[in-house]
Amino acid sequence: LPVDLLIPKVGPYDHFAVKWGYSVIPGADTPEEELPTLDRWARMQDTVPWFRFTTAGAPDPNALTEAVGDEDAVQSSTLGLMNLRRVVDMLIPVAEEPGESYELLEDLYGNVISQWGRYNGHVAAIVGGAYTQEKYGTGPRFEPVEEERQEEAVQFLNENVFNVPAWLLDRDILMRIEAAGTVDRIGSRQMQVLNSLLSPARLNRLIEFEALEGPGQTYTVAELLRDIRDGIWTEFQSGSGNVAVDVYRRNLQRGYVELLNSRLNPPPAPPAAPGGPGNDDDDDDDEAPGPILSDVRPVYRGELRWLQESLQDALPRSANDITRLHIQDLLMEIEDILDDDA
Repeated sequence: LPVDLLIPKVGPYDHFAVKWGYSVIPGADTPEEELPTLDRWARMQDTVPWFRFTTAGAPDPNALTEAVGDEDAVQSSTLGLMNLRRVVDMLIPVAEEPGESYELLEDLYGNVISQWGRYNGHVAAIVGGAYTQEKYGTGPRFEPVEEERQEEAVQFLNENVFNVPAWLLDRDILMRIEAAGTVDRIGSRQMQVLNSLLSPARLNRLIEFEALEGPGQTYTVAELLRDIRDGIWTEFQSGSGNVAVDVYRRNLQRGYVELLNSRLNPPPAPPAAPGGPGNDDDDDDDEAPGPILSDVRPVYRGELRWLQESLQDALPRSANDITRLHIQDLLMEIEDILDDDA
C-alpha cells in the first residue's frame, strides 16, 4: 500500500466503490444489462488487494483494525516493538515535571501496554486464519494461512508475550505511577492472547483445515499446542537441573490451567427466558461445535496429562519454596480438573 494512502482521506477504495455503485453504463437499460460490466469492474479486486471489502465473519489476518494491507504482521510487529521500546525510554523525560502529578506518565505508560497488546493481537490472528476475498461464482473465497507463517506467529508470541519484554517492566516508571498492579496488568494481556489462541473456534478451524488439506499440508492443533507448550512451560521441558519460576510465569501458568478448566468444565448456562433467545432450535446452527463434540476436548485433556507428568518430574528439582508450592498447587488443580471432567 503506498505510504501516502495511510493518511485517512477519500482514497482508492472509495473511488472504486463509488464507480461500481453509481457510474452510468452506456447502452445498459436494465440492471441485468449492467451486470457484465459490473462484474468486470469487480474483478479488479483480483489484482488490487486494497479494493477488496472483507468477507463477513471470516478469520482473515489481513483484515484487522489498525493493520493495513497484506504485509507480514510478525515483521511489522517486531519493528513496532523496537519503536515502542524507544518510546518507553522517553516517557520520564517527556512526562516528569516538577510540581506536576504523574497522571500523564501513567496515561502514556498505559498506552504503551495497550499498543503492545495490539501488536500481539495482530500476530495471534495469523494462527488458524484464512485469506479471504469475496467472490460470486468465480472461485474459492477462503485459503488457509501457510503453515510456516502460523508457526512463525506462535514463535513471536512465545518470545514477546509469554516471556515478558524486560523493557516493559521499567522500575523507574512503575514506582512513579503505582504501588502495585504491574503483575496483574501484564498477566491480563498475556491471558488475552492465550484465550484467543486456544479458543474453540480457532482450534476447530485448524481441525477442519487439516481434514480438508490432508495430513502434513497445514498447521495442526497438535502443533499449535506443542508450540505454545514450548513458550509457556519452558522451565519444565528439560529433565535435569533445578527449576525456578518467576512471578510473571507463575501467573501465566496458573492462568493456562484455569483456562483449560473453563473449557473442559464450563459453568452451566443460565436458563433462557420463555420466548427469548435460545429457544429457537436453529439458534446454534452457525456456532462452532463445543469441546465435547470435536477433537478439542481430547486436545485439552492431553495437554493436562502431559503437564501433570512434567510437573511431577520437576517437583523434586524445585529451586526455591515458592516454585515448589507453585508446582504442588498446579498438580492439585489439574487433578481436580480431570476428575471433574471424567
